[in-house]
Amino acid sequence: IHNEDGELIAYSGRWVEDKLPKDTPRYKLPKGFEKARVLFNLHRVLAEGIPETVVIVEGFWSVLRLHAVGVPVVSCFGASLSEAQADLLVEAGVKSCILIFDGDDGGRAGVEQALPILAARLFVRTIVLEEGIKPDSMGEALVARLPKH
Repeated sequence: IHNEDGELIAYSGRWVEDKLPKDTPRYKLPKGFEKARVLFNLHRVLAEGIPETVVIVEGFWSVLRLHAVGVPVVSCFGASLSEAQADLLVEAGVKSCILIFDGDDGGRAGVEQALPILAARLFVRTIVLEEGIKPDSMGEALVARLPKH
């Protein structure tokens, strides 16, 4: 995981199995790492030039798939977005965003939580995915309509 300047600040690992040992978090992150102050992949997005619009998703896999096809995309490390994360976009010069969270209860709640934070700073659009769909599994026709670098 890199900060917006491209400096390596953390490594992330994830349990492969869905069933975790009791009292074990799904992700292992280093002590002192504050995910609420970082947007995954922002340094790569900015390396391509400051985009007018950035896509925001929940997870790493969605970033990897969309970035691979040229979409300026970042992850907020889950279904909640912090004010500090929104500020990172504004400070970078981004003017608008498209929020695409997972098509599940957590994703819908995350959109509701993130909208007022983003709308106070940026022009915001959302794409609501069908139940069970994630940005890394959404159809090619929708991906083709997303902004590109």
